[in-house]
Amino acid sequence: ASISLALTCGLSSVGCSEDPGAEFLTETDDSIDRPIDTPEEEEEEQPPAQVNPDPVLEEPPKDDVVTPCDTCNVWNEVAPMNVGRNRFTATVLNDGRVLVVGSEGENGDTYEWYNPSSNTWSALQDLPELRSSHTATLLGDGRVLVVGGYGPSLAPLSSLLIFNPSNNTFITSEAELEDARALHTATLMKDGRVAIVGGQQVGGVHLARVEIYNPTDDTISVGPSLRDSRIAHAVVSHGDDLVVLGGVHNGPPQSYLKKVEVMRDGSMSRVEDLPQARYAHTATALDNDLVLIVGGLTSGQTRLKDAYLFDPELEEYLQTGDDLTVARGGHTTTKLNNGDIIVVGGTAATENPNGGHFRIGTTELYDASKNDFLNLAQLNRPRYQHATVRLRTGEVLAIGGVTDSTGDGSSSLLSSVEQIQVDVPE
Repeated sequence: ASISLALTCGLSSVGCSEDPGAEFLTETDDSIDRPIDTPEEEEEEQPPAQVNPDPVLEEPPKDDVVTPCDTCNVWNEVAPMNVGRNRFTATVLNDGRVLVVGSEGENGDTYEWYNPSSNTWSALQDLPELRSSHTATLLGDGRVLVVGGYGPSLAPLSSLLIFNPSNNTFITSEAELEDARALHTATLMKDGRVAIVGGQQVGGVHLARVEIYNPTDDTISVGPSLRDSRIAHAVVSHGDDLVVLGGVHNGPPQSYLKKVEVMRDGSMSRVEDLPQARYAHTATALDNDLVLIVGGLTSGQTRLKDAYLFDPELEEYLQTGDDLTVARGGHTTTKLNNGDIIVVGGTAATENPNGGHFRIGTTELYDASKNDFLNLAQLNRPRYQHATVRLRTGEVLAIGGVTDSTGDGSSSLLSSVEQIQVDVPE
């Protein structure tokens, strides 16, 4: 099943403070639709990236490869990116490489890729145009579709880019979105098309219209509209259906959403509400056809530590055996080869002196067989606005983002990358 998430200001957002609540919400109701400028962040000094002139893997690895585990359950730093990035995307290609695209700020018009077999990054490449808060979706034929995002001057984009891994280049699609948007989700459906849901358009208006990209003929069509426009939502592909959960709706009236909608047979319908309104949460499809909903924020920018299992067929919610150890929003969740879920980073309930919230270095594991959470090792650096991916060989990478540089709430942009191999005894 394919999963697409809108975290904090979307998958990777722009013009927002370090606080995932503040990225959508300020003290005045009418400001929810405006990105908020982030103070300039000083990039953390990193060792130079190792550059491999030919990083393509000769033999694509398989998902079921067992990697020797000499340092399991510990986050180890690997080669850093060439530049620091936040509010970007990271996509695992079919040949095992990891494609990283865009960022907030001056690095937003670049991309690069990581070769895990040689622990090297390619040289920086130029994107056709700067973007952040975009989405990147692996298509069935191995290409990568990049949709929308913020361009220069924080203007939402209507353009689509397509990455071809055979020559490592992007082209601009002939198709364009009907509604330029950022902070949206883009989810691969069972039939190979991509559903582009929600987001924010010019003027900060939240979108209800769904658009569908068809890779076979490089076209966009208009799909059914959401009952509630939204950003900071989560979307999961479940069989032939698409499940849209929670988020923020800028109204009128402004609201934090408990609403869940399902796109089925070409139309949208509401199903059972979430137990609590939330945004900047995650939703991940499990191997047992249930959906794991983790953390997020609710009214008052309160971080949540609860987690639920949602059955889309029965429209029922079950609480997990234990809550998260640390309440968090703006985190990432990534499914492991065995079906368990790792929860990484985000921002904590604790406020820093600047009025934001400290970034989180803790990681936790959802054990699907026990329906419970376990504590894992600390990251070497707390991360927020980062990305996590599972390599074809099973390890998980935590890439880039921003971190707390001092105890006063100031932040640094990260180029560093960490890797963990999870091996929890039965």
